[in-house]
Amino acid sequence: MKHLDPKKGYPAANVRCSFEGCGMVGHYMKCCPKNPKRKQQQAKAAEPSNRLPPSPGGVRAPPLRGVLAHWSGGALFPEQVVREGAKQMYGITAARLREGDDGVFHPVELEKVKQKDIVERFEISSDGRLPQSVLDRLAEQALPSPDSSDPPVPPVPDSEIPVDVDVVAEQAAEEAATAEFVRWSEMSKSQRERHVRERRKKRREVKEARIAKAFNSHLEIACAVMKAEKARKLLQRENDAKGHIIATEEEVAQGLFKESDRKELARWCLCSVFDLSSQTLQTEQGVKAVSLRWVRTWKLKDGKRVAKSRLVVRGFQDSRNWGMLETYSGTADPSLARVAFLWAVFCGLQAVKMDVSTAFLQAPIKDAVWLRLPSDLPVEVYPGLRAGVFIRIQKAVYGLKDAPKVYTSYFEKKVRSLGWTEISESILVRKNRKGEPVALLVMHVDDLFLFSPSVDEDVKGIQGLFNIEKPERMDNGELHLYVGMSIRMRPGEMLLDQSSYIQGMSEGVSEKARKPLTQKDLLLPEEKDVDLSLQAEQQKNVGCLGWVVKTQPSLSFLFSHLSCLNSCPSRSSVLATEKAL
Repeated sequence: MKHLDPKKGYPAANVRCSFEGCGMVGHYMKCCPKNPKRKQQQAKAAEPSNRLPPSPGGVRAPPLRGVLAHWSGGALFPEQVVREGAKQMYGITAARLREGDDGVFHPVELEKVKQKDIVERFEISSDGRLPQSVLDRLAEQALPSPDSSDPPVPPVPDSEIPVDVDVVAEQAAEEAATAEFVRWSEMSKSQRERHVRERRKKRREVKEARIAKAFNSHLEIACAVMKAEKARKLLQRENDAKGHIIATEEEVAQGLFKESDRKELARWCLCSVFDLSSQTLQTEQGVKAVSLRWVRTWKLKDGKRVAKSRLVVRGFQDSRNWGMLETYSGTADPSLARVAFLWAVFCGLQAVKMDVSTAFLQAPIKDAVWLRLPSDLPVEVYPGLRAGVFIRIQKAVYGLKDAPKVYTSYFEKKVRSLGWTEISESILVRKNRKGEPVALLVMHVDDLFLFSPSVDEDVKGIQGLFNIEKPERMDNGELHLYVGMSIRMRPGEMLLDQSSYIQGMSEGVSEKARKPLTQKDLLLPEEKDVDLSLQAEQQKNVGCLGWVVKTQPSLSFLFSHLSCLNSCPSRSSVLATEKAL
C-alpha cells in the first residue's frame, strides 16, 4: 500500500489506511504505525515537560518579566514581576525566585521592590529559566561574609513553594468578594449609570479644583513678574536720569562689585552703625529682625563707569508701629527755591554744591531695630562684627521708613550750632549780628546748595559736623547738575534747565503713552476700576511730574489734578501720568 504520493509528497486522495481495518482515506497520519513521523512524535511525547503549568481559571498569562534587584546587604537576587503600573511609582510587586535542583527558578514569596533597588530588567523564558547574562551576574557576586551584621535568610520549605503564582487572579477574587463589588453587582442598570455619572462628576470637580489651584499659582507668579518688571522700568527711568546703570547678575558673579561692597561696609564701620555688644544668634521672643540686601549700580563719574554698592534694609519687614512713626520729610518748594536763587544772584554770593556722604548713617536712631546679617557679608572690614548674627543698629540706615525724617531733623539740629535757621521747608539762612540774612542753604535730602560771601568758611564749618564729599563750585560759568537740573551761573545771572532730566523720564514711557492728553484721561476713575496695586507706579510718575514743575510752571495744574488720583489709582490714571511725562 502506498502511503505517499511520490510526486507531491503528501497522502494520495485515493489511498485507504488498512491499519486494523480502518479503511479511512488520508487519515493514516494519526493511526497508521507505518507513519514515517510516528517515531518522532512518540519520542517527543515521552520527554518530560519543563514548561510551567497554565494559569488557573483558563487565564492566558502574559510574557513573564523579571528584574534583578539589590538586597538590603547589597547582594543581587532575581524577582518575577507581578504588578507594575502607574499607581506603583516608587516600587513594584514581585515574587522572589529560587533556583530548584533542576536549574529552573520558582517563585517563593511576594514582596515589594523599590524602583531605586532595581538593577536590571529581563524576560523569563517559558520554561522558567533566566537569561545567561543574569546567571553570570548572580554567579559573580561574592558570598556574604560570616561577620556580616545582617541575619541569614531562613530557607523556605519545599512544601511552601507554589507551582505557579498568579497574584492578579487571587486579588481579583478578593476584590470580587468585597462589599463594594457585591453592591455593584446588586445594582440595576439605571443605578449603575447614576453611580458612574456621580463618580465622573466627582473626578471632574477634583480635576477642575486642581487646575484652578495651578492656574491661581501661575497667575500669582505672572502678576509678581509683571509687578517686578514695572518696578524695574521705574527704577531704570530714575537711574537713567541720574546717570546710573543697574548691574547685571553676570557682572556681580564676576566679582566686579567685591571692592565696592567692602567700601560700603567700611563706611558703615566709620559711622558706627552696629551695636557690637548686642550680637546674638537668636533674638528675644517677639522681636522681628529685618534682613539686608545689596543695591549695585554703575555710576558715571568723569565719563567713566564706577561700581557703586549700597547696603539697604528691607523696610517693609520693620515690625515697629508705622502709625506712630514720624516719616514726613519734605523738600524745598520750587517757587520759593527760585526766589531764593534770585536773591543769592542779586547779592552776588558765591555758590558751591556739596553731597553729604552716607547721610542717613550719620543720624542716630532712638528706636530698637534689629537686623539679620547675611552669611556672605565681608565682615573683615568691620572689626568685631560677625556674619549671620542678629544685631541692633544705632543709626538710621537706608530703607527704614523714617530714615529721611530722622536724618533731616538731625542735620537741621547740628547746623543750628553754626547759625543756620530754617525759614521754610529745607531752606535755611545764616544771619549776621544785625539779623540780616547773609548766606543761603538749600537742602534736598543729602544734596546741599550753598550761597555765601565766603563759601570756603561755611563749607569748612559743615565739614566739621558731617562727612562731606569734595565740594564743587557752581559759579564758574560751566554747566553743572544739581538734583535733575542743569545749572549755569555767571555774574548777575543763573540758568536753570531740566531738558536732560525730562528726556530721561520720557525715554522710559511706553509707546502706548506717547500720545497727547485728552479730557477723558483727566476723569476720575470709577470704583470698580480702582487698583491699589498700581499706587506705587502712580505715585512715582506723579513725583517725576512734580519735579518737572520746578522749571515748567505751566504743568502745575496737571500735577495738582493727577496728585488727587494717588489714593485711587487705575490703569487710565497711570496712563495719564505717562502721557503727561
